[in-house]
Amino acid sequence: RFWEIDLIRGVAIVLMVIFHLLFDLCEYYYFPIDYTSGLPAFIGRMAGTLFILTAGISSLFSRSNVKRGLRVFGIGMLLTVATYVLDQGLFIKFGILHFLGLVMILHPLLNKLKTDLLAIMGTIILVVGHFFSQVTIPVGFLFPLGLMELGFCSLDYYPLLPWLGVFMYGMILARVFYQEGQDGQGGIKKRPEAARAYRANLLTYIGRHSLIIYLAHQPILIGLLWVLNQLRTLVTG
Repeated sequence: RFWEIDLIRGVAIVLMVIFHLLFDLCEYYYFPIDYTSGLPAFIGRMAGTLFILTAGISSLFSRSNVKRGLRVFGIGMLLTVATYVLDQGLFIKFGILHFLGLVMILHPLLNKLKTDLLAIMGTIILVVGHFFSQVTIPVGFLFPLGLMELGFCSLDYYPLLPWLGVFMYGMILARVFYQEGQDGQGGIKKRPEAARAYRANLLTYIGRHSLIIYLAHQPILIGLLWVLNQLRTLVTG
């Protein structure tokens, strides 16, 4: 494993937990927090960007992207079912796990593209995806592409456009900095031994267990907030 990828993924997890804490405080306990704009929104988007970027980088080293993709997409579908049961009006329709699972499945095809073409396509996808986010269409089944009908909502939403562009950029970074490291020894890892100090810290540990933490953190946050709210009620009467 490459410690710096785990480190970045660990940072993404921390940012995600902070964002979801702000979301929970606003939605369930009516704190006056606007998580859709400003710093809270930036924290949420940065978390997603780092996740997807590191997924694109890591895809270079996986020999079973399709298998991993099917597993991650399946977990995403389970989250769709679970959140639908909890709230049919606001559930996860196409979240980050759906996205990551699908692009992992597509990776063998994407990996056939030359780096220059990958960069051009990634940039176009980012631009077109930004345009898609500004418009609505009269049909509701194209939301995985980033085309939304009026009134569309999803508890978590990472459509292919523009986020596939970020994944492609991650693939490019992997080719530029890690191409020699596909055996786990070359590439960017050939650096001063002082870097060892970062390999075993808390953030890299979190990054190595990102999927488990992703799945567990919201139930834990909601449970902790409920307990704290009950204690506050007891104390204040």
